[in-house]
Amino acid sequence: MEYPACRPGQSFSRGLGRHPSSHIRRQDRSRIPVGEGGNVKRRAVSAIFALCVVPGAWCAPQDSSATLRVTSVPEGLVVFIDGSLAGTTPVASFVVIPGKHIIEVLAPDRYRWIAARAVDTITVTAGEMRSIDMTPHDELVVISIPSDAAVYGDVGLLGRTPFRIPFIGELARQTLSFERSGYRPAVVGVRPDSTLLVLVRLELAAGRQEMPDVLEGEGPMTIRDGKGVLVSGAAMVVAGVISAYSKDRANRAYSTYRQTLDPQALKDVRLYDRLSAVATLTTQISFAAFAYFLMAK
Repeated sequence: MEYPACRPGQSFSRGLGRHPSSHIRRQDRSRIPVGEGGNVKRRAVSAIFALCVVPGAWCAPQDSSATLRVTSVPEGLVVFIDGSLAGTTPVASFVVIPGKHIIEVLAPDRYRWIAARAVDTITVTAGEMRSIDMTPHDELVVISIPSDAAVYGDVGLLGRTPFRIPFIGELARQTLSFERSGYRPAVVGVRPDSTLLVLVRLELAAGRQEMPDVLEGEGPMTIRDGKGVLVSGAAMVVAGVISAYSKDRANRAYSTYRQTLDPQALKDVRLYDRLSAVATLTTQISFAAFAYFLMAK
């Protein structure tokens, strides 16, 4: 059988179909190993997986933090988050990591032993935006002379003197009644805008003696040394004033340090705290001397 003549590279119309040289070129183009394509795919998948699981990778979730907004009434209160100064209220946006955080709000330049502070612990999740309203309530310090008097308010028994109680709810505006056996009842009004300390001196009931003789046995109580009473009393008053003043300065310096982190402010805190401690000790010693000179059998 004879085949029609053809030029190299030209296909037959029947029989073999294409020239053998065309078949060879097609084989040359497909000489890639069978498993190589699978390896390339596996490497690409591994690279994408590594980028996704490595922290900080480009395809990691971008919203991995939380935002806090802190407000108060009135505004201008100092805000600390986890012990770090966050600013003054309102704090519009403060970025934190997910988890637990301690938020503290306090009024600047106030007497720390009277003014209260608001503290709260919260837990936030990634991407959360939390709004928090924190308003510290001033504390009312209630003292009576003599102590251990029962104090009643509009809501019932509040406690026995001395004690502290925050201005919350019905306590904001009401009257306090002091009762103690052997003394006349006393009534005091409370105003939250001006009252932080209530000090009441109770009067003896009719027929009662202010200083019973049983304290020192029989016989009246007399003053042993008038000059000693004056000196020790004056020392007690002066030391008490110095102690209160030093404590106030220490608190103000500490407030400045927390806002500015100034090392000099921290030194001032330690200095005034030491001075306050010495003055307090002097007050106690002076009081003991005052009592010794004042009371004698």
